[in-house]
Amino acid sequence: MLVADVLVDRPSIDDHVRSLRSLYFERCRALVDALKATLDDRIVFVEPDGGFFVWITFPENVDQTELFDDAARNGVIFFPGRWFDPEKRIGHTLRLSFSTVPEDRIQLGIERLGKTLRESIGS
Repeated sequence: MLVADVLVDRPSIDDHVRSLRSLYFERCRALVDALKATLDDRIVFVEPDGGFFVWITFPENVDQTELFDDAARNGVIFFPGRWFDPEKRIGHTLRLSFSTVPEDRIQLGIERLGKTLRESIGS
């Protein structure tokens, strides 16, 4: 009986999924907008149609391992693309997650990543 009461009193799973889709869409939009505003002239990326990540490609002279260390010192963590390449060949890509990060923190993180990148390659 208790289980039936809980199920009746709570929103449906469809409502829950709709709210999550909206949340993730807004976070993705925040990340894409921040990337365009802050790094657009220095990177290449594709706006995702789904999922929880954005893949970024930097100029080939940017070493993701060095960038990772520098970004971590500036309070930003990302996943180097090399981690997802079995042959460890990809040296100038990274994967950013937006699923667990609130929009204001996304903006701050991209600002910090932009500062790190400018310090790394100049300008």
